[in-house]
Amino acid sequence: MTNKLTTVDPAEVLSSCEAIAEFMADAFETCDVGHIAHALGKLCVSGFEASHVRQFEC
Repeated sequence: MTNKLTTVDPAEVLSSCEAIAEFMADAFETCDVGHIAHALGKLCVSGFEASHVRQFEC
């Protein structure tokens, strides 16, 4: 059986406070600094800004 891989656009997936929290929690669970940095980079690519926290009322 072959698994099909797909490309995910972080801007589409990280559109809520809950999604961002889960995404970062998964990254921190690895305890891998490189993985955490990569996840933070994906937040930047998705257009996440601190002002979004107010929008989502986290």
